[in-house]
Amino acid sequence: MPFESKSEVSTLTVDKGWLTEASVEDVKLLPGVRRTMFRLQGGEWVAREIVKDVQSGRARFILNTGDMVWWGKQGPTPSENPYWKLVYEDVLKLLPPPDDQMRAAGLPGRVFPAVGNHEVWDDSDVEGLLQAFPYLKQFGVSDRRLIYRFDFNGARFIFLWTGKYDYRSPSSWDADRPQYPADLYWKGQPPKEDYNYLLVDVAPGQKTKFTLNRFRPWAATPFESVELFAETQGLGQPPTPRR
Repeated sequence: MPFESKSEVSTLTVDKGWLTEASVEDVKLLPGVRRTMFRLQGGEWVAREIVKDVQSGRARFILNTGDMVWWGKQGPTPSENPYWKLVYEDVLKLLPPPDDQMRAAGLPGRVFPAVGNHEVWDDSDVEGLLQAFPYLKQFGVSDRRLIYRFDFNGARFIFLWTGKYDYRSPSSWDADRPQYPADLYWKGQPPKEDYNYLLVDVAPGQKTKFTLNRFRPWAATPFESVELFAETQGLGQPPTPRR
């Protein structure tokens, strides 16, 4: 299938109806050389590790920044959407219920997603999202209101709506939305296959700690934990990994 240019094509591998791997090849400039973009096992690793951190008490709850599913609606009903079913099987049903402190703060779940275009794609009533996370209604989320906020342990969390997909500019923001920030992760280097999640430790009166856990199948050390924004980090230097 075509990719970003006429000479780039992507090859998709499918097993039991699921896309398991995707690669890109420039048949004009680099024929025969395929660059892997996606492996299903990467997403499975992220889901498994996040669930494990919540089960162990390392993390209190999960914040998802969008694109949790590929399509908001695919199937006659939300319960038949394979993507939302996968979220339930791999994450939601494995998490413990909220603890006493979370319930006292009005947090009725362990996962709080920011709604993006994929979550509501072709689902005008946002049934899939609200069936997976019915407690979002308590924060005022509806098909007409896709932003919300809550406070917990001295911190405020604000979830914004990114806007619908626009086929006329599929990889850009419209003028009434923020522009893309500078890439601070790859720092000008070509992006490579990378699956990660961020652990954020927040405590009143203390410096917030950011720990990036990542899986890079192509690397000599595929599993690493990286401390971000550490005080000892030199300006402009790459983050220090912990193996």
